[in-house]
Amino acid sequence: MSSSVGCAGPLFLQYCKDNNLDPAAQIPKVDVKFKLHRISDFDQKKGCFCATFVLMLDWNDPSIALSANIKKPDFKLHFWPKVEIIQTTHNCPDTPNLEDSPPKYKPSKNNEDGFGFHRATTTVKYKTELFVTPQYSDFPFDSQTLQISCKLLGIRLDGVKGGTRPEVSDPCRWRWEEGHELIREADCLPEFSLVRLVGKAYSSKHGPFPEINLTGKDKEIYEKSKKSLPVQRKDGSSWNPKHFIDQYTIQIIISRNSTSVLWNMCFSLFVIDCLVFSAHGIPINSLEDRMGVNLSLLLTAMAFKWVLSDKLPDVPYLTTMEKYVIMTFMMLFFQGMFFW
Repeated sequence: MSSSVGCAGPLFLQYCKDNNLDPAAQIPKVDVKFKLHRISDFDQKKGCFCATFVLMLDWNDPSIALSANIKKPDFKLHFWPKVEIIQTTHNCPDTPNLEDSPPKYKPSKNNEDGFGFHRATTTVKYKTELFVTPQYSDFPFDSQTLQISCKLLGIRLDGVKGGTRPEVSDPCRWRWEEGHELIREADCLPEFSLVRLVGKAYSSKHGPFPEINLTGKDKEIYEKSKKSLPVQRKDGSSWNPKHFIDQYTIQIIISRNSTSVLWNMCFSLFVIDCLVFSAHGIPINSLEDRMGVNLSLLLTAMAFKWVLSDKLPDVPYLTTMEKYVIMTFMMLFFQGMFFW
C-alpha cells in the first residue's frame, strides 16, 4: 500500500476493519471549491487562457480518531486525495507538489447537519494556462465559456480490481455560504466581461448524463450507461464501484464587449455601404468611372475582411460579422452588374 498523496492509509483501513466496513464504500466524498485570483491572456486564435486560482478540498475522515497526534495527524496514514488539473497546455509552469501542501485537521464542532466531526482540508495554489474551445458564430456579440477541471485520481485498495476513486461534490457541506469565489481584481480580460460562475460534478468516464432531448442511438447509450450510476447508501450518499463521480468543472462565462467592434468595423462597413450609392451620380454612359468607384470600395471591404481574419482563428462556419461583410460584397457585386 502506497503511503503518499492519493492513498487510503493504514489507519483508514484499520478503522474500516474494526467497524466491519467496506473500505471502497467508505472512501470520503470530497467537496471542491475554487477561488479565482486572476483570469487573463485569453488568446482567441490559439484557444487558451491563463488562470491563477486556489483549489480547496474538504472531506470527513473518521479514522483520524485513531491518530496518535490528534491535533496534527499524519495524513499518509489516513485518507489523502490526489487531484489533477486537466486541459493544461504545454506552456504552463510546473504544477505544485501536493506533498508540500499537506492537509490540515479542522474538527467540525457544530455538526448539526451530519457533516462529520473529523473534517480535513487542503489548499493548493495553481498558476497555469489551459485550453478552451471557443465559439465565434455570434461574433461580435458572442459569449465564451472558460473552464477549469480537476479530477481526483484513483486509489488502490486490496481486493478491489482497478482500485476506486473518491467522489467529488459541490462545496455545500462546509463552504456553502461562500461557494466558489471570484475576487474583484480577477477580471483581466479588457475585451470581455465576467458574467457568472457555474460548477458541476460528474463522471470523467460517463460524462454528465443529459437526460433530456436524447433520441436514437444517444438515448440507447444513455440508458446503457445509466445502469452503472451510483446507488444510494443509508447515510444518503451514493457509491457504485462501476461508476466514478470523480471530476469537477467550474465554468467562467464571459461576454464580449462589442462596442469597440461595432464602431471600428461595423460603422466603417456601414460608411462603405452608403458610399456605394454615390456611383449613381455618375452619368450612365461613364461605365469605367462607375465601376472604378465600385471596385475601390470593394477593395476597401476586402481590407476589413483581412483585419477580421487576423482577430479570429479559421473556423468552419460564418460569424455574424462575416455575414455582414459578405452582404456588403453581394451589394457591390449586384450594383456592378447593374452598371454593366
